[in-house]
Amino acid sequence: MNGAGGSGGAGAGGTTGDGGAGGTGSNNGTSITCFPDADDDGYPSALEPMVFYGTCGEGYIEERVDSERDCNDEAGEVRPNQERFFDVPSSPTGWDYNCDGVDEREYEVTIPFSCSPDCSGRWWSSTQAPDCGETGDLVSCFLLDSCQTNSQVMRQPCH
Repeated sequence: MNGAGGSGGAGAGGTTGDGGAGGTGSNNGTSITCFPDADDDGYPSALEPMVFYGTCGEGYIEERVDSERDCNDEAGEVRPNQERFFDVPSSPTGWDYNCDGVDEREYEVTIPFSCSPDCSGRWWSSTQAPDCGETGDLVSCFLLDSCQTNSQVMRQPCH
């Protein structure tokens, strides 16, 4: 429970006052600094932290050991170390789903390429991989009676 601060100091237990910063329900005398995590993905946003007493209030978390910050606290799929690739951009971060400042394509390999000896591999059937979200022919290897290839039009996934 988060309340307005008492006169001149941090609020305790949701007590209403006429000045000071907000406090939390449990005042055990130990203050902790908590950061907003609106999308509940476990990564705090870069917004200003808030001091709580006892535990962080709803929508807030303590600082991570690795100090990683969320670059888009409105979308849970956008967070540091995101490994999945997506074929549509996330607003407002665009294709940067893993918060590293780089739009990384999932498939970079282009022709000439062929299936590996174990019949695996994927590559674009053009000399240049499509940009993030753009379409192209992606060739995949699969094993039927022998190693075969299949081509399909798909969007370039990125993160």
